[in-house]
Amino acid sequence: MTTCTRTAQSLSEALGPNLVTDPGFDAVTEGSEKVVLENDRTFVGAGNWVALATETVTINYNSGDGGHDSTLRIEADSTASEAANLPTGNSGGVVDGNLYVVTLDYKDVNSTGIPAAGTARFRVLIVGMDLDFDLPVSAIWVEGHKIYFNSIVTDDIRILIYTNRSSGGHADNELLVDNFSIKPVTFTNWTEGTGWAPQATAGSLTGKAVHATGTASNLGVAAAPGINVNSVYRLIFTISGRTDGDILPRLGSFTGTVVAANGTDVQSITASDDDLYFSAGSTFDGAVDDVSCQEITRRGIPD
Repeated sequence: MTTCTRTAQSLSEALGPNLVTDPGFDAVTEGSEKVVLENDRTFVGAGNWVALATETVTINYNSGDGGHDSTLRIEADSTASEAANLPTGNSGGVVDGNLYVVTLDYKDVNSTGIPAAGTARFRVLIVGMDLDFDLPVSAIWVEGHKIYFNSIVTDDIRILIYTNRSSGGHADNELLVDNFSIKPVTFTNWTEGTGWAPQATAGSLTGKAVHATGTASNLGVAAAPGINVNSVYRLIFTISGRTDGDILPRLGSFTGTVVAANGTDVQSITASDDDLYFSAGSTFDGAVDDVSCQEITRRGIPD
Protein backbone atom coordinates (compact mmCIF):
# COMPACT_ATOMS: atom_id res chain seq x y z
CA MET A 1 0.00 0.00 0.00
CA THR A 2 1.31 3.42 -0.93
CA THR A 3 1.01 6.17 1.62
CA CYS A 4 0.74 9.79 0.44
CA THR A 5 1.91 12.51 2.76
CA ARG A 6 0.69 16.09 2.22
CA THR A 7 3.07 18.74 3.50
CA ALA A 8 1.35 21.76 4.99
CA GLN A 9 2.24 24.98 3.18
CA SER A 10 1.69 28.69 3.72
CA LEU A 11 1.75 31.42 1.14
CA SER A 12 4.34 34.17 0.99
CA GLU A 13 4.31 37.29 -1.18
CA ALA A 14 6.96 38.14 -3.73
CA LEU A 15 7.22 41.42 -5.62
CA GLY A 16 8.20 41.81 -9.24
CA PRO A 17 10.26 44.68 -10.69
CA ASN A 18 9.03 48.27 -10.68
CA LEU A 19 7.01 48.72 -13.88
CA VAL A 20 7.05 52.55 -13.81
CA THR A 21 9.41 53.91 -16.48
CA ASP A 22 9.96 57.30 -14.84
CA PRO A 23 9.13 56.94 -11.13
CA GLY A 24 10.72 60.26 -10.19
CA PHE A 25 9.22 62.42 -12.99
CA ASP A 26 12.73 63.38 -14.09
CA ALA A 27 12.30 63.31 -17.88
CA VAL A 28 10.82 66.50 -19.36
CA THR A 29 10.32 67.84 -22.87
CA GLU A 30 10.55 71.48 -23.95
CA GLY A 31 7.93 72.79 -26.36
CA SER A 32 8.05 75.51 -29.00
CA GLU A 33 9.39 78.96 -28.15
CA LYS A 34 6.92 81.54 -26.97
CA VAL A 35 9.59 84.27 -27.05
CA VAL A 36 13.00 84.01 -28.65
CA LEU A 37 15.99 86.30 -29.23
CA GLU A 38 18.37 84.50 -31.61
CA ASN A 39 21.89 85.46 -32.57
CA ASP A 40 20.84 86.13 -36.18
CA ARG A 41 19.98 89.75 -35.34
CA THR A 42 16.24 89.15 -35.32
CA PHE A 43 13.54 89.45 -32.71
CA VAL A 44 10.57 87.08 -32.82
CA GLY A 45 7.43 88.27 -31.08
CA ALA A 46 4.96 91.11 -30.98
CA GLY A 47 7.59 93.67 -30.00
CA ASN A 48 11.23 94.22 -29.18
CA TRP A 49 12.95 94.50 -25.88
CA VAL A 50 12.31 97.98 -24.52
CA ALA A 51 13.76 100.04 -21.72
CA LEU A 52 12.25 101.46 -18.60
CA ALA A 53 12.32 105.25 -18.40
CA THR A 54 15.85 105.61 -16.98
CA GLU A 55 17.48 102.71 -18.81
CA THR A 56 19.68 102.54 -21.89
CA VAL A 57 19.35 99.35 -23.89
CA THR A 58 21.11 98.89 -27.21
CA ILE A 59 21.68 96.02 -29.60
CA ASN A 60 25.40 95.34 -29.69
CA TYR A 61 26.88 93.27 -32.50
CA ASN A 62 29.95 91.50 -31.14
CA SER A 63 31.32 89.71 -34.16
CA GLY A 64 33.53 86.80 -33.15
CA ASP A 65 32.73 87.04 -29.43
CA GLY A 66 32.48 83.34 -28.73
CA GLY A 67 30.10 82.89 -31.64
CA HIS A 68 27.61 85.43 -30.27
CA ASP A 69 27.19 87.69 -33.29
CA SER A 70 24.16 89.57 -32.01
CA THR A 71 23.44 90.33 -28.40
CA LEU A 72 21.20 92.48 -26.26
CA ARG A 73 23.36 94.81 -24.19
CA ILE A 74 21.84 95.98 -20.91
CA GLU A 75 23.75 99.00 -19.66
CA ALA A 76 22.95 100.05 -16.12
CA ASP A 77 24.55 102.93 -14.26
CA SER A 78 24.88 103.22 -10.49
CA THR A 79 22.15 105.76 -9.91
CA ALA A 80 19.05 103.61 -10.00
CA SER A 81 17.80 100.07 -10.07
CA GLU A 82 17.04 99.63 -13.75
CA ALA A 83 15.84 96.90 -16.04
CA ALA A 84 15.39 95.61 -19.54
CA ASN A 85 11.72 94.85 -20.02
CA LEU A 86 10.17 92.22 -22.26
CA PRO A 87 6.73 93.74 -22.92
CA THR A 88 3.39 92.08 -22.41
CA GLY A 89 2.18 90.39 -25.57
CA ASN A 90 5.38 88.68 -26.66
CA SER A 91 4.75 85.40 -24.90
CA GLY A 92 1.47 84.34 -26.47
CA GLY A 93 -0.12 83.62 -23.09
CA VAL A 94 0.55 81.11 -20.36
CA VAL A 95 -1.52 78.57 -18.45
CA ASP A 96 -1.97 78.63 -14.68
CA GLY A 97 -0.11 75.74 -13.06
CA ASN A 98 1.97 74.82 -16.10
CA LEU A 99 5.77 74.75 -16.17
CA TYR A 100 7.91 77.09 -18.27
CA VAL A 101 11.63 77.51 -18.77
CA VAL A 102 13.58 80.68 -19.51
CA THR A 103 16.80 79.88 -21.36
CA LEU A 104 19.51 82.42 -22.15
CA ASP A 105 23.20 82.92 -22.76
CA TYR A 106 24.71 85.81 -20.83
CA LYS A 107 27.99 87.50 -19.96
CA ASP A 108 28.99 90.31 -17.59
CA VAL A 109 30.77 92.90 -19.74
CA ASN A 110 32.28 95.48 -17.42
CA SER A 111 34.67 93.89 -14.93
CA THR A 112 34.66 96.98 -12.71
CA GLY A 113 33.24 96.12 -9.31
CA ILE A 114 32.28 92.53 -10.18
CA PRO A 115 31.20 90.91 -6.89
CA ALA A 116 32.55 87.60 -5.65
CA ALA A 117 31.78 84.40 -7.51
CA GLY A 118 28.35 83.02 -6.69
CA THR A 119 26.80 86.47 -6.30
CA ALA A 120 25.06 88.43 -9.04
CA ARG A 121 24.83 91.90 -10.49
CA PHE A 122 21.73 91.10 -12.51
CA ARG A 123 18.52 89.27 -11.71
CA VAL A 124 15.62 87.88 -13.73
CA LEU A 125 12.11 88.75 -12.53
CA ILE A 126 8.97 86.93 -13.69
CA VAL A 127 6.54 89.84 -13.48
CA GLY A 128 3.29 89.27 -11.59
CA MET A 129 4.49 86.07 -9.95
CA ASP A 130 6.99 87.44 -7.41
CA LEU A 131 9.60 85.04 -8.81
CA ASP A 132 13.10 86.49 -8.76
CA PHE A 133 16.31 84.69 -9.82
CA ASP A 134 19.97 85.66 -9.69
CA LEU A 135 22.19 85.45 -12.75
CA PRO A 136 25.48 84.31 -11.13
CA VAL A 137 28.24 86.70 -12.20
CA SER A 138 30.44 85.52 -15.05
CA ALA A 139 33.02 87.35 -17.17
CA ILE A 140 32.75 84.59 -19.82
CA TRP A 141 29.67 83.45 -21.71
CA VAL A 142 27.30 81.21 -19.74
CA GLU A 143 25.64 79.04 -22.37
CA GLY A 144 22.08 77.73 -22.03
CA HIS A 145 21.38 79.00 -18.50
CA LYS A 146 17.91 77.69 -17.54
CA ILE A 147 15.35 79.03 -15.07
CA TYR A 148 12.25 76.85 -14.51
CA PHE A 149 9.03 78.20 -13.00
CA ASN A 150 5.42 77.11 -12.50
CA SER A 151 2.99 79.77 -13.64
CA ILE A 152 0.59 81.18 -11.09
CA VAL A 153 -1.25 83.43 -13.56
CA THR A 154 -3.15 83.06 -16.81
CA ASP A 155 -1.69 85.91 -18.81
CA ASP A 156 1.22 86.91 -20.99
CA ILE A 157 4.68 86.41 -19.53
CA ARG A 158 6.68 89.54 -18.80
CA ILE A 159 10.36 89.28 -17.94
CA LEU A 160 12.57 91.92 -16.33
CA ILE A 161 16.35 91.62 -16.28
CA TYR A 162 17.54 94.21 -13.82
CA THR A 163 20.50 95.29 -11.74
CA ASN A 164 20.93 93.54 -8.42
CA ARG A 165 21.40 96.56 -6.19
CA SER A 166 21.91 94.49 -3.04
CA SER A 167 25.05 92.73 -4.30
CA GLY A 168 27.41 95.70 -4.00
CA GLY A 169 29.99 96.77 -6.56
CA HIS A 170 27.38 97.55 -9.17
CA ALA A 171 28.79 100.69 -10.77
CA ASP A 172 28.53 100.67 -14.57
CA ASN A 173 26.90 97.26 -14.69
CA GLU A 174 26.57 95.81 -18.18
CA LEU A 175 25.17 92.47 -19.31
CA LEU A 176 25.10 90.81 -22.73
CA VAL A 177 22.15 88.50 -23.42
CA ASP A 178 21.77 86.13 -26.36
CA ASN A 179 19.68 83.12 -27.44
CA PHE A 180 16.86 84.07 -25.09
CA SER A 181 13.70 81.97 -25.13
CA ILE A 182 10.65 81.01 -23.08
CA LYS A 183 9.22 77.53 -23.63
CA PRO A 184 6.51 75.39 -22.02
CA VAL A 185 7.79 72.18 -20.40
CA THR A 186 5.87 68.90 -20.13
CA PHE A 187 6.50 65.35 -18.93
CA THR A 188 8.21 62.99 -21.36
CA ASN A 189 6.85 59.71 -19.97
CA TRP A 190 3.64 60.78 -18.22
CA THR A 191 0.44 62.27 -19.62
CA GLU A 192 -0.78 65.24 -17.62
CA GLY A 193 -4.31 66.53 -17.37
CA THR A 194 -5.20 70.16 -16.71
CA GLY A 195 -3.27 71.53 -13.74
CA TRP A 196 -0.59 68.82 -13.64
CA ALA A 197 3.00 69.81 -14.45
CA PRO A 198 6.61 69.10 -13.50
CA GLN A 199 7.39 71.03 -10.32
CA ALA A 200 10.05 73.73 -10.08
CA THR A 201 11.44 75.41 -6.97
CA ALA A 202 14.02 78.22 -6.89
CA GLY A 203 14.45 77.95 -10.65
CA SER A 204 15.25 74.23 -10.74
CA LEU A 205 13.23 71.07 -11.33
CA THR A 206 12.37 69.08 -8.20
CA GLY A 207 11.66 65.75 -9.90
CA LYS A 208 8.04 65.81 -8.74
CA ALA A 209 4.64 66.17 -10.41
CA VAL A 210 2.54 68.97 -8.92
CA HIS A 211 -1.17 69.71 -9.32
CA ALA A 212 -2.60 73.24 -9.33
CA THR A 213 -6.04 73.71 -7.82
CA GLY A 214 -9.09 74.47 -9.92
CA THR A 215 -9.73 71.37 -12.04
CA ALA A 216 -10.08 67.69 -11.19
CA SER A 217 -7.73 65.85 -13.55
CA ASN A 218 -5.55 62.79 -14.10
CA LEU A 219 -1.83 62.16 -14.29
CA GLY A 220 -0.92 58.82 -15.75
CA VAL A 221 0.64 56.36 -18.13
CA ALA A 222 -1.59 54.68 -20.71
CA ALA A 223 -0.76 51.08 -21.59
CA ALA A 224 2.00 50.82 -18.99
CA PRO A 225 4.31 47.96 -20.04
CA GLY A 226 4.03 44.83 -17.89
CA ILE A 227 0.69 45.54 -16.18
CA ASN A 228 -1.66 42.60 -16.71
CA VAL A 229 -5.44 42.50 -16.35
CA ASN A 230 -6.66 40.94 -13.06
CA SER A 231 -3.18 40.80 -11.55
CA VAL A 232 -2.62 42.46 -8.17
CA TYR A 233 -0.03 45.21 -7.80
CA ARG A 234 1.71 46.91 -4.91
CA LEU A 235 1.53 50.66 -5.58
CA ILE A 236 3.79 52.97 -3.58
CA PHE A 237 3.96 56.75 -3.96
CA THR A 238 4.84 59.83 -1.93
CA ILE A 239 2.70 62.96 -1.49
CA SER A 240 4.30 66.24 -0.38
CA GLY A 241 3.30 69.90 -0.10
CA ARG A 242 -0.39 69.07 0.19
CA THR A 243 -2.54 71.48 2.22
CA ASP A 244 -5.94 70.64 0.74
CA GLY A 245 -7.75 68.13 -1.44
CA ASP A 246 -7.21 64.45 -2.16
CA ILE A 247 -5.86 62.07 -4.77
CA LEU A 248 -6.92 58.58 -5.85
CA PRO A 249 -4.63 55.97 -7.50
CA ARG A 250 -6.09 53.77 -10.24
CA LEU A 251 -5.15 50.77 -12.35
CA GLY A 252 -7.66 51.08 -15.15
CA SER A 253 -11.15 51.43 -13.70
CA PHE A 254 -10.20 49.73 -10.43
CA THR A 255 -9.30 52.21 -7.72
CA GLY A 256 -7.23 52.19 -4.60
CA THR A 257 -7.84 54.27 -1.47
CA VAL A 258 -8.26 58.06 -1.42
CA VAL A 259 -5.20 59.85 0.02
CA ALA A 260 -5.60 63.23 1.71
CA ALA A 261 -2.32 63.60 3.61
CA ASN A 262 1.40 64.02 3.00
CA GLY A 263 3.66 60.98 3.28
CA THR A 264 4.42 57.68 1.58
CA ASP A 265 1.40 55.51 0.83
CA VAL A 266 1.36 51.76 0.12
CA GLN A 267 -1.67 50.17 -1.54
CA SER A 268 -2.57 46.89 -3.26
CA ILE A 269 -4.77 47.27 -6.35
CA THR A 270 -6.10 44.77 -8.88
CA ALA A 271 -5.68 45.95 -12.48
CA SER A 272 -8.70 46.13 -14.78
CA ASP A 273 -6.37 47.13 -17.63
CA ASP A 274 -2.84 48.44 -18.16
CA ASP A 275 -3.50 52.15 -17.48
CA LEU A 276 -1.83 53.59 -14.36
CA TYR A 277 -2.92 57.01 -13.23
CA PHE A 278 -3.65 59.34 -10.31
CA SER A 279 -6.94 61.23 -10.12
CA ALA A 280 -6.58 64.56 -8.32
CA GLY A 281 -9.58 66.39 -6.93
CA SER A 282 -10.09 70.01 -7.93
CA THR A 283 -8.73 71.28 -4.60
CA PHE A 284 -5.68 69.00 -4.44
CA ASP A 285 -2.54 71.16 -4.25
CA GLY A 286 0.19 68.60 -3.57
CA ALA A 287 2.98 66.88 -5.46
CA VAL A 288 3.54 63.20 -6.30
CA ASP A 289 6.93 61.49 -6.37
CA ASP A 290 8.70 58.11 -6.13
CA VAL A 291 6.02 56.00 -7.81
CA SER A 292 6.45 52.24 -7.74
CA CYS A 293 4.12 49.59 -9.22
CA GLN A 294 5.14 45.95 -8.64
CA GLU A 295 3.17 42.80 -9.32
CA ILE A 296 2.40 40.72 -6.22
CA THR A 297 2.87 37.00 -6.66
CA ARG A 298 2.23 34.31 -4.06
CA ARG A 299 4.12 31.09 -3.67
CA GLY A 300 3.80 28.21 -1.25
CA ILE A 301 6.53 27.32 1.23
CA PRO A 302 6.58 24.30 3.59
CA ASP A 303 5.47 25.02 7.13
